[in-house]
Amino acid sequence: MYKKISIIAAVWLMLWLSLTACSGPSEYGTGVDAGLPEVRVQDVLADNSIPGTRVNLQGEIITLCPSRGCWLFLRDSSGMIHVDLSQAEIYLPSRTMGRTIMVSGTVDLEEGRPVMKAEGLEVY
Repeated sequence: MYKKISIIAAVWLMLWLSLTACSGPSEYGTGVDAGLPEVRVQDVLADNSIPGTRVNLQGEIITLCPSRGCWLFLRDSSGMIHVDLSQAEIYLPSRTMGRTIMVSGTVDLEEGRPVMKAEGLEVY
């Protein structure tokens, strides 16, 4: 009996691992535009010519809108930036908190601070 249960558990585990290992990134909005330059948060914060420019940013979700998932703060090794998802009607589930993402969008200034207006993203 124990051997039969062990075999069934092993089969289920292998099936679950194969399904989760084969799944790629989750795409939201228009997805990531591979043709855009990938920049670091530090570049956005330091370069006054970047606002109005479409770019890709990659980093970790460190804060996510608790009510609808319509904004987040992204952090990479160089800094942190606010990412507005609402204009693209992107709403991330709470399980994406702490995950790595790549965001495509336009950098804008709001109250003198850079904000990424997302068009699409991938969650890894």
